[in-house]
Amino acid sequence: MHRSVIIIGAGGLGQQIAAAARIRGCRWRITLVDRDRERVDEAVAGLRALAVAPSPHVEGIALDALDEQGLRSLIEASRADAVVNVATLLPVERWWAIAGRQDVGRGFNELGFGPWLALHLVIASAVASAVGASEPRPLFMNAAYPDAINALLARWHGFAPAGAGNIRLLEPGLRTALSERAGSAGDDLEIALSAHYVHVRNLLMREPELPQGWRLSITWRGAPEGPGADEQRALLRRAGAAVPRGAASHTWTATSIVEDLEALLGQGPARRSLMAGPLGMVGGYPVELAEGSVRLALPEDWDEGELAAEQRRAARLDGIGGIDPRGAVEFSPSARDLYQSITGAALEPVTRENVADVARSQLEILRKL
Repeated sequence: MHRSVIIIGAGGLGQQIAAAARIRGCRWRITLVDRDRERVDEAVAGLRALAVAPSPHVEGIALDALDEQGLRSLIEASRADAVVNVATLLPVERWWAIAGRQDVGRGFNELGFGPWLALHLVIASAVASAVGASEPRPLFMNAAYPDAINALLARWHGFAPAGAGNIRLLEPGLRTALSERAGSAGDDLEIALSAHYVHVRNLLMREPELPQGWRLSITWRGAPEGPGADEQRALLRRAGAAVPRGAASHTWTATSIVEDLEALLGQGPARRSLMAGPLGMVGGYPVELAEGSVRLALPEDWDEGELAAEQRRAARLDGIGGIDPRGAVEFSPSARDLYQSITGAALEPVTRENVADVARSQLEILRKL
C-alpha cells in the first residue's frame, strides 16, 4: 500500500528527503508544500528528472504553512499518513554570517539557538495545529530544532511529534567507528546515545571541550561493551567529524528521516534509532520505532528521569532556562544578559500567545545586526 507523505518546505532538506525516498523506491505519494511557487516547481522538476524508479510520485503545492485551514484541507484531501516539517523562519545563512563576524560572532555562538527558538516555533506550531485538527490525524515529524520545539508542541497541541536530525546525525559515524573497533560489519552492534543539540553542535564545530550531560552505551552481539569515558569522547568526536559540513549534511538527515518514516509507517521492520525530541521530551534519546509507535529504548542501567534532568540541564547551555507545564519558555539569566548586550533588546519569555510577535521582532533584529 502506498502512503501519502506531505513535506513542509521544498528547498534544501525538503527536496533532499523527497530525493532520498525516490532513490530508495519508497511506496509513497509525496506532496511538497512551500509558499514559494517557483521553488516548489523547481524542486518537483528536479525530482522527476532523477533517473530512478518512478515511485514515489511527487507533486508540489504552493501554500503558506501558516495558513492552518488551508493546510488542514490539504492534509485531509490527500489523506496524509505523515506530515514532515522542515520549514523555519530562521534566516539560516544570515544567522551563520553574523556568527562568523569578528565583532559579535563569539557572543552570538555562545548564545546558541535557544533564544531564537520562536523563529523555528511559528511554522512548526501552525503545522502541528493543522495536523491536530485533521481527521484522521496523521503522523507528524518535526525537524526544526526538535530538541526544544517538540516539547513545546506537545504542551501546546496535546500530542508529541517525532523528531529528526541533530542526534541522529551522529549515528552513521558512530556505527562506522564502532564497527572498525569491533572488527564487525555493524549489524550486531546496538548504540544507545542520549545527547542534546548542544552536544551535537559542539561535535560538529570541533570545539575542544564536550559539555557534560551525554551518555553512550554500546552492545556488541548482545554483550555490553565498556569503553571508558575518554574513548567514548573520542568515538563521539570521530562521529561528529564524519558529518558533512553545512547544507551538505542534509543528505544524511534526509536519509535518516526516510529510514525512520518507513518504520513509523509500517513499511519496514521495527528498528532502533536515535531521535531528537521524542515523546515531547527535551534533548535526544535512543528509541525503538514501529508502525505508529515511538518508545524509549534505554539500557537497563539508564533511568529515564535522570536522563530527562540531564537533558534539561544541557538545554541551559543553549540558553533555555526551562519550560513550564503550560509551555512558556524561560531563558537563562546568562542568555538574557548576552542577548541584550548583542541586540539591545530584552529577551522575554516565549508563549503560545506571543510567539508570532517575538519572531517578527527577532527577524528585524537579525536584519539590522
